[in-house]
Amino acid sequence: MDARHHILDIMEDTIAEPAESLSGNAPRLETIELPKDKIGEVIGPKGKNIKKIEEETGCSVEIDDDGILTLGSTEEEAIAAGKEMVMLIIDPPEAEVGAQYDGEVVSVASYGAFINILPGRDGLLHVSKFHSSKRVNNTEAVVSVGDKIKVNVDSIENGKVSLSPVEDLEIPEEAEGGGSNNSRDRKPSRSRNGNRNRSDKKSDNRGKSSNRKRVSFEDDFEKGL
Repeated sequence: MDARHHILDIMEDTIAEPAESLSGNAPRLETIELPKDKIGEVIGPKGKNIKKIEEETGCSVEIDDDGILTLGSTEEEAIAAGKEMVMLIIDPPEAEVGAQYDGEVVSVASYGAFINILPGRDGLLHVSKFHSSKRVNNTEAVVSVGDKIKVNVDSIENGKVSLSPVEDLEIPEEAEGGGSNNSRDRKPSRSRNGNRNRSDKKSDNRGKSSNRKRVSFEDDFEKGL
């Protein structure tokens, strides 16, 4: 017993109670239970969001089959930064109508570009809003994934965010739409051509008929007598 008490006394002298904080080199773990409908958003396309969290914070990120996310690092600040990024995806802030945001193009479609304006919050910049006066028929020639665009929030309906650029986008010639709205450039319709041709034919026929010699059957009969 004396030996046991002696060891306990030494331990108590060394550390009488648990340390208030971990050593700077001690590994730290933080777990977060993800809502099932948010697991895909946290992971991102091909793990894009997970990679971003790891690259920007330096902590490791793992998600098990039950949706439990584990952050690991030896630095407390890295764990806190990683947790903040995850929580912003799970519960993203709401965009405000009329506000301006520095956005990043995350997807391009034929009808416009999807732009991320807040963590977990994307909006649509429709192709018709790319430029105030020019018509665009090739969105991919104007914007690409990763482009930075300053945008306004025009409206939010049923969670869908509609955006417009603060300044007109630069539109290359190959992206501009063809055609003209000038009536002088329009070709006459077939029906008009057809009517005009038929009227011309009628006038020609009338002219020909006026030059024809009229022959009387009675005159020919008298000549034969």
